[in-house]
Amino acid sequence: MGLNELHVGDEIITGPYATIVGEPTRIHGRPAFRQALAGDGMLMFGPYVDLAEGIYEYSTVIRCALPNDGGHIALDVAADIGQTIISREELGADQFREDRLLVRRFELTGATRRVEIRAAVHGTARWSVSVPVLRRI
Repeated sequence: MGLNELHVGDEIITGPYATIVGEPTRIHGRPAFRQALAGDGMLMFGPYVDLAEGIYEYSTVIRCALPNDGGHIALDVAADIGQTIISREELGADQFREDRLLVRRFELTGATRRVEIRAAVHGTARWSVSVPVLRRI
């Protein structure tokens, strides 16, 4: 199942975002995926775009329906179909008692192929994550 929405500056790059354990929804009007299957899995990934050297920023809204379940969400930026991890962080469900806008930056030191932003969920916290807005800064 997939969604398309990616912004780089004023340019909109279309490319599929997909899910393994989720289903499409919306968070604050933004396209998103919500966890539909219990347990661990990839809630959101994509769009596999080629990006030039530079500093980039992405924003995403994360929601956790059961913040006391002890689960966590792992966010990363990867390239080359997940072979190269550019940035990674894990956040506990207890940090999402309310919807939370996350803004993260990463740097590419050269042209980079097949860049994707991924959100993997662990536990049964019933996560939702919006499709990221990405821009070069």
